[in-house]
Amino acid sequence: MGNWMIYFIALMAILLFQLLFALGLGVITRKVSYTYYAGFLVMMGVYNYSRFYSVHQWPVGPDDILITLAPIYPFFAYFFYFRFVRFFLELKQLVPRLGKLAHWLEWISLSYIPVFFLLIEAPQIRSVIYFFIAGTMAVGTIVLQVGMLRFRLIIVRLVQWGSLFYFLGMMTGFFNKFFFELLDQPEPRITTDYMTLGLLAEITFFSLALAYKLRQEAQEKQLVQQQALEQLQKIQDLNITLQRVRDNVARDLHDDIGSTLGSISLLGAMAEQQIREDHPASALIKRMGEYARSTGESMNDAIWALDSRNDKGEALIKRMRDFAAVLLNSSGLSYHFEYSEAWTKRELPMKLRKDLFLIFKEGIYNIVRHAKASEAHIELGEIKNDLILTMADNGIGIKNENPETGNGLRNMQKRAEESGMKLRLYETQGGGLTIELIIPSPN
Repeated sequence: MGNWMIYFIALMAILLFQLLFALGLGVITRKVSYTYYAGFLVMMGVYNYSRFYSVHQWPVGPDDILITLAPIYPFFAYFFYFRFVRFFLELKQLVPRLGKLAHWLEWISLSYIPVFFLLIEAPQIRSVIYFFIAGTMAVGTIVLQVGMLRFRLIIVRLVQWGSLFYFLGMMTGFFNKFFFELLDQPEPRITTDYMTLGLLAEITFFSLALAYKLRQEAQEKQLVQQQALEQLQKIQDLNITLQRVRDNVARDLHDDIGSTLGSISLLGAMAEQQIREDHPASALIKRMGEYARSTGESMNDAIWALDSRNDKGEALIKRMRDFAAVLLNSSGLSYHFEYSEAWTKRELPMKLRKDLFLIFKEGIYNIVRHAKASEAHIELGEIKNDLILTMADNGIGIKNENPETGNGLRNMQKRAEESGMKLRLYETQGGGLTIELIIPSPN
């Protein structure tokens, strides 16, 4: 086996290794720039294969069509090369005008393809156009490289050095080919050597650039992860601070305003017992006591919602069960209260939990005051990953809806929409009303 054959096999092995490396990076990173580099390597491999066969006249080699198409392979390679540089260095973001120049060079390199097929029977004219397009690409490449000199980035420099050697080798090969075609003489082996040496140098520097970018992206990813962890820690610290503020506000409301409202309600009740019903102030004192009790109840709901200890599902279930027991038992209604384990595991945000409980209260009030029911069924269940609250009774339904009931149901609907929940009302077949409240999964 001759030295030139060993030389050729080594070149093909290097190209194959680089091709697999580029395709692997493309699959891992899902970046199109590596695909363009793989396309460049494929075209250079095919080109060098056909060139070695043509120069050394192998007894066995590619088909005649492959040899005939050999002049267009470098232009395809240049197309992929410019695309690779444009996307790999992100020229569109780095320098928009250089990105546009690289984009134009891509299409200039492809412009020789139709020329080749249209003038396949006119080699002299085709050679002139070949030289003109190659010269245009050479000038454009020089302008591109000079424009990139202003950026003192290692990855840019590696691509520039690789491009320089590739450019010198390819341009030397172009001019040699043009010169010998004008003289109508066979192309010497030295032309292929120039191109191959430039390609090998380019592959070396591009390999360093690929490795450097992988390292750079790994460092950037690590930095992003570190920043994300720091941000998460800040959010956790803020949540802890907010929980402390919520607990302090809840405690202060309970100790100060709550006790004051309780005292007002108690004093009103005592005054109501000590004054005659026909006294002019009797109605005012009674109304004052009702306002104090109503405000105290609303304040208790707000305090309960603020307290971070009640974010757990168990606290919500206990409050709902206790509230239903007091109202339904005092009204003489029989009821069933059931809940699934999914409710005990879910943590609900403060506003959602507050609105959910207020909707539940309104539903219980509707059963007690307006439904004229004798039985009620309350279920805290689960559908897929969503929680669902069901309140059903055997009353009169909503066919003869009074204004107060209508307003209550509309308020429930509005509150549900504001918190991202879904409220459904429907009458059961045997009579009565069923209220379903769906709490979507946070995921």
